[in-house]
Amino acid sequence: MTSGTTPSTERRLDRRAFLALLAAGLVGVLAVLPYQFSLTGWPAAAVLPLVVVAALVQNAILVGLAVLVGLVLGPRVGLRVSRPASIPGDSAVAKYGRAALVGVAVGVVIVGLDALVFAPLVGNAVLGGAVIAAPQARGATAAFGLLASLYGGVTEELLLRFGLLTLLAWLGWRLLGRPAELPDGVAWAAILVAAVLFGLGHLPVTATLFQLTPAVLARMLVLNGLGGVVFGWLYWRYDLVSAMVAHFAGDVVLHVLVVLLV
Repeated sequence: MTSGTTPSTERRLDRRAFLALLAAGLVGVLAVLPYQFSLTGWPAAAVLPLVVVAALVQNAILVGLAVLVGLVLGPRVGLRVSRPASIPGDSAVAKYGRAALVGVAVGVVIVGLDALVFAPLVGNAVLGGAVIAAPQARGATAAFGLLASLYGGVTEELLLRFGLLTLLAWLGWRLLGRPAELPDGVAWAAILVAAVLFGLGHLPVTATLFQLTPAVLARMLVLNGLGGVVFGWLYWRYDLVSAMVAHFAGDVVLHVLVVLLV
């Protein structure tokens, strides 16, 4: 505790962090809805408000639990929302700029793997023909993709890294007798499990676009799991904001640049 800081002050700061992160997560939920509706079909105008409210209520519970886990358990195993740069004299701009570059690199690698490895294997499994926006619709599709990138960068990181990965790391730390630092093996196990579950979380969207063949499932797990591993590593070695920035930048490559350039 720093000088002049009381327990009640710390609790207020924690509540503020909780509410800020919860609000950010729900903004991401709202942002992704146009993208989801563009894939699955827009609800009728009469029921659209109910669909939005239901999405917010459901996700408020999930994101709230994830934020609570991250704020309470994360510091016990060295996982935090943000922390000072590990390089002396480094600025936050430089730190998170590097995270953005990592995210861009992840996006480029995913695009390359998809084009060179998976596209030939899953082309016949696409439902309703190739999933490519018509030239006149690319602007709207890219705009929806940019909004969806907010969901990936903020809400998914709160759920998968701040919540799930933190919980797994804490459980492993407890099982090993609460060592002074989180063991590397525990951290990597938590990163990998969270990455696999992150990949599986894309099953509903994948099922709307593809027949669920083994190649399609492999594509879903490998491409999404790759990002999950990198973002989890950034969370562990740096902080949650680094993972968020990288995830957002990677999604911009996938959902905005690719749409506009392909």
